[in-house]
Amino acid sequence: MLTAESNALFDKSLSMLDNTIGDLRKVAQNLMPEALVKFGLHEALRDFCNSIQSSTDIRVVYQQFGDKRKIGNTAEVFIYRMVQELVANIIRHAEASQIMVQLMMDENATFLTVEDNGKGFDKNILPQKKGAGIRNITYRVQYLNGTLDIDATPGNGTSVNIQLPI
Repeated sequence: MLTAESNALFDKSLSMLDNTIGDLRKVAQNLMPEALVKFGLHEALRDFCNSIQSSTDIRVVYQQFGDKRKIGNTAEVFIYRMVQELVANIIRHAEASQIMVQLMMDENATFLTVEDNGKGFDKNILPQKKGAGIRNITYRVQYLNGTLDIDATPGNGTSVNIQLPI
C-alpha cells in the first residue's frame, strides 16, 4: 500500500515519463519525418510544400519530373532537410510571394531546384554569414558528392540548383 506521499511521487514520476516520451517522439520526428518514412521523398516534399503554403501567404509549387525511383535513406533525408532549410530562408529573408521546388530524377542523377521571386541578395555576402543554414546545405551536397549553384542578385529573386550523382 502506497502512502499519500509515495503516491504523489509515483504520479509525478509517471508524468515526467510521459513528457520524456513525448519529447523523444518529437526528436525522432525531427530526425526522420514520418511522411518520408511512410510515403517516400516525393510525397514528403509535396506534403511539406502544401503545409508551408497553407500556413503562410506564400504560394508554394512542388513539381516532380523524371523517375520516381528510390534512393538511399540518408540521401532522402538530406534532400528533404535541404528543401526545409532553403524554404525557411526564403520565408525568413526573401519577402517572396512564390516559391517553386522542383525535383527531377533520371537513372544517373537527382536534380533539386528551389526558386523564389523575392528580393534576392548579393552572393558575395555568403562567406561572411554566420548562420548555419547554407553551411549545412553545402555540407550535405558535398557529402553526397554533388554540386551547388546559387543564382542570386538583389531585386531578382534567388534560384538554388543542386545536382547529386545519386
